[in-house]
This record gives sequence, C-alpha cells and structure tokens, in this order.
Amino acid sequence: MTFDSFEAVDEFYSAFGKAMGFGVNLGGHKKDAITNEKRYQYWHCECGPPKTKKKNNVEGERIESPVGTSRRRKKSKKCGCGAGMAAFLNKDGLWQIHKVELTHTNHAPSPSKSHLIDAGVKQSQIYHALANQLNGFENIPFLLKDMHNAVQKDRCKEFDEQDCHSMFQYFAKMKEANEDFFYSWTVDEANKLKDVVWVDARSRAAYRDFGDVVCFDATYITNRYELPFANFVGVNQHGQSILLGCALIRHEDSETYKWVMRQWLECMGDVQPGGIITDQSTPMANAIQEVLPNSRHRLCVWHILSKVPRKVLAMKNVGEFQKKMKDVVYDSLTPEEFEGRWISLIQSFKLEGNEWLNGLWEDRRRWVPAYVKDVFWAVSLSMQHPIMHIQIHECENNSSNFVQKYTRALDHRANAEKVATANDDRRKARVKSTSIVEKHFQKVYTDAKFREVQHECFSLMYCLPKGETQLTEHVTEYTIEDRIQVGDPVHHVSKELKVVLDREKGELRCTCRLFEHRGILCRHCIRVMEMTNMPSVPEKHVLQRWRKDIKRKHLDIKVGFNDPDKTAEEIRYGVLQYEYEKVFQLAASSPELCDQPFQRHTSWYKSWRNYVVVLPPPRQETMAFRVHKLPQAI
Repeated sequence: MTFDSFEAVDEFYSAFGKAMGFGVNLGGHKKDAITNEKRYQYWHCECGPPKTKKKNNVEGERIESPVGTSRRRKKSKKCGCGAGMAAFLNKDGLWQIHKVELTHTNHAPSPSKSHLIDAGVKQSQIYHALANQLNGFENIPFLLKDMHNAVQKDRCKEFDEQDCHSMFQYFAKMKEANEDFFYSWTVDEANKLKDVVWVDARSRAAYRDFGDVVCFDATYITNRYELPFANFVGVNQHGQSILLGCALIRHEDSETYKWVMRQWLECMGDVQPGGIITDQSTPMANAIQEVLPNSRHRLCVWHILSKVPRKVLAMKNVGEFQKKMKDVVYDSLTPEEFEGRWISLIQSFKLEGNEWLNGLWEDRRRWVPAYVKDVFWAVSLSMQHPIMHIQIHECENNSSNFVQKYTRALDHRANAEKVATANDDRRKARVKSTSIVEKHFQKVYTDAKFREVQHECFSLMYCLPKGETQLTEHVTEYTIEDRIQVGDPVHHVSKELKVVLDREKGELRCTCRLFEHRGILCRHCIRVMEMTNMPSVPEKHVLQRWRKDIKRKHLDIKVGFNDPDKTAEEIRYGVLQYEYEKVFQLAASSPELCDQPFQRHTSWYKSWRNYVVVLPPPRQETMAFRVHKLPQAI
C-alpha cells in the first residue's frame, strides 16, 4: 500500500488506531543525509515502549534510565505494547508500508471506546462512562489527562473566544478610521469562528492599478493556533510586493479556498485578475477554476523545480538531473523546443516511470515558461513569485496580535513604496548610451523598471541582424541572432529570434515574448527600431503600470494601523503629519501656492503658541497640554 505524502500515511494509521480504540505515537525515523528529508518512519501504539532520558553518573559518563525513575515518580500507561507500523519513501517518491504488527500486548484496546471522543460530551463524563462499561477506572488503559491532551490538540486549530473579540474590536477600529476597510468571516456548526478575510482600504485602491496579476499563497504561521495564513499579493510600479488581501483559515480544502476567493472578489468589485499564480495545490486549482474562471492560472515554476530533489530521491545524480531540467525549462523558447528536449531528458535519465514527472508533463501548459509567455505576469518567470513575509513570535501570539503585527508590516511596506516614489521624483538614473529608447524610458519609467530596459539596451551588442522578410505591405519580419546566457555553469549559445514589425499598428512582436509577460521592451525589438530609424517608442510598448508620472490613488491612503503602544499625542501627531503632507505637496508645486499657506500658517502658529500652556508631567502619564483657545481652522 502506498500514499502520496507523509501526512497521508500518518492520517491513515491515526484513523485506524482511533477506529480500533488505541492512540498512535510517532516512533523512530531516518532522514536523508543530503536533503534532510524524512525517508523512514515507525508508528507505535501509545502504550508502546517507555521513553528514556539521559543523565550523568558519578563518573560523568552518560547513562540511560527509564523516565519513571525520576525524583517525582509518575504512573505511566506504557506497557511495552508491540503494535505498530513502519513505512518508507520509495524510489517513486511515494510512502510505502512494509511492516505492520496488529497484535497488542499487555492491554486490549476496544473499538467501542472510540465513538465517545467526538460525541460532544464533557471529557469527565466520557471517562466515567468508560469506567462504568469496564467495571472500574483501573481497567481503562489511559488517563483522563491523556484524553484532555488529545482533545486539546484538535482545539488548537480553533479561535479562542477572547481572541475573536479582540480581533473584531481591532477590525471595528480600522473600519471607523476608513469605511473602505473590508472584513468578513464564517462560522462552523457550533457557531465558532472558522475563517476570516480582511482587506484594508489602501490595498483595495492599489488593486485598481495593479490587479492585473495576483499571487495567492498559503503559508503556515508559528502561532499557537498553527493556522494557515493565506494572502493575495500584487506587484507595484517599482516591482515591489504589495498586499491585496489576506485571511486566516482553519482548513486547506477547496470549499475554504472558494469562500476566501469569493469574499475577496466581492471586496474588489467582482473584477477578476488577468492572471493568478499559486503553488501546486489541487484544492487551490479547483477553487480558481470555479471562482475565477476568466483568470489565467499559472503554477510557480521556481517552487516546482525546488521539489526535484525530494521527488527523484532514488537517483544518485539527482543534482545533475536538476541542472539539466532547469536548462530545458528556462532555455526553451517555444513549446515544440521544450517538448523535444523534455522527452530526451527523461529518456536519458530513465525516468519514464516517475509519476511526479509524468504529472508535470501532463500539466506543462500551466507552468512551463514557453507555454505561458503570452500572458502578462509582471515578474520574471524564473523568479519565485512575490510573497509577503512577516515575523511572528512563536507560541505567544493570538489572532488579534497577528492582525496588528501584519498591519504594522504593511505600514513598513507602504513606507518603502513612498521612499521609492520620492526618489523617482527627485533623481534620474543616468543613461549610458545615445539610444532614443533608453532616453525615453528614463523619463517615463520608475527607476527599478528603467534599469531593466537599460539592461536590454546594454545587451544590444550581442544582437546581430541576419535578414528580413516582407510579409505584407506594412508588416516585415526580421531575423535577429542573439548570444544568450544558458546553463549552469553559465555559457553562451547563439539563437535566432523573429521580430515582426507592423508599421500601420505601430507594434513589435518578438518570439522571446519579453514584453508580453514582463512589460519590458526586449533588445531584439530595440535593435529593429534602430535598424528602421523609428523616431520614437510606440505608445503601445510603454506600459502604464510601470510609469512614474502617473498619480497612484493608493499612495494617498494611509495604512489603517492602530498601535496600542502609541500615546494619544503620538497618534494625533501622525494624523496631522499625514493630512498636511498633501497640503505641502500641493503648495510646493508653485511659488504662488507656497507663499499664501506659509504666511497664514506662520501667523496661526504665533497666535496658537500664546494659548498653549505646558503642564508638568503627572505620574505615569505623558506630557499634557491645556489649550485655552484655538484659532479657526484654515
């Protein structure tokens, strides 16, 4: 019998034990020396061999002694039961059972004990019912505390009532600060909080400009609930990651993902993204297919390639295979080229029977760059998709604290975006050539994106024209030979690419599809523009989302963040600073606008200063101000 994952075989034996009336513990295991991946695991009955601990003897040598020999002697349910099961990771990357012991020694578990665990009855009542059924507590093979620990393990995945109250109080404050703040939740049959989604006002505004590509990711957080944290992430005009929504969910199944995506889509005005990037997850794929049918779904190729060492463990030369697989995936320009090189690669390493690789082949249209270059993805197809990272202290965080910490991280991200925008306004990156393309994008693109265009301009030296073909009166196809860096270690190969110039429509199309999937004009198109003496860059090839001369509305929205550590004075100062910053930006645009507010604010400050009396600080309080009279607002 085989299973797709370690979690699947663990769940199988745990369910078997529960059905038969005994608990299951993890026993010994073995890991791969190179990848540190678990390759062997033994499960045993909870009444199996007693644990041992090490201590020093008088001579300082390490000796082992039973746990029960500690200073405080405790009763133990460990009776040396030999029931258990062993499984290993086979050459196909599947967990295979190879040893099972069904006979329990020194105790007799009964299936009749299992039905009381999930009956909704108090644990003490269940324990007393078992005692009556077995004619005494001494006949029960486990303690009441053991039952409590098992139930508590499941309850860790439920929200605490007090935490829920604090979290929704925080949401209410955010909603009060900005009515565009959105949050929604769902409960289970017991009316307990199950999942919650929230999106701040800034993220909703940013989606209008950067909702063409969204990355959806679910990452476990190390708080006491051990709940998956799901987030929607976009890419702004500087190429930075921006949050477009997030959720805490209890289960990673299709129905949960469908609910999360429906709530998020409703929040965004039912406007579906052009493309969505995820990891390999069948529940996610099912949810996207139903809720976002108009969005192009792509799998993160970076994550797929990172799984190779775990999926082909039986190979001795797995490192060599991984390098060649990357070459085939990244360096194939067309689907036909990829298919031929892939088949040759699999045959040369004799991996025709690997189910995981066969699955990748069947699903190649959703992750191989050669198949997805016709859609805009904002980032390089060889990069890890954008993820929002946050540091969460282990075991001490409740749900409301997590929301506050994440909002604080958003505030830092917003500040980074603000700094990048300010730098674009104040500085200009230097051009390194006389190319009209480089000069044009220096004026209109953000610094981060201009440097990508500049890299293409610098690489023109490797592009050589090889010929041209007149397709129609206004359409010409040019052949460009390019020296491309490929492989690991990196080396150069020459490849011919086709660039089609349509003079009537004012557009260029290259077989490398760089502009289509990243919005950056490739060096092959730039070479054709220089060859044909085009006076300017076609407007179609200047992407609006990368421009720095467009006013982004989300930049005027402050991240709704309530820091409980801030004093009331600090909060008021932050509000005033944020609001008056807009006035300063407008006033600085012309001398006339600057002089009038400056004179009025100067006179206001002088009159205001006469009415403010500074009091000595009271005990354990901040500095207080008594304002006798305030001037009229400007």
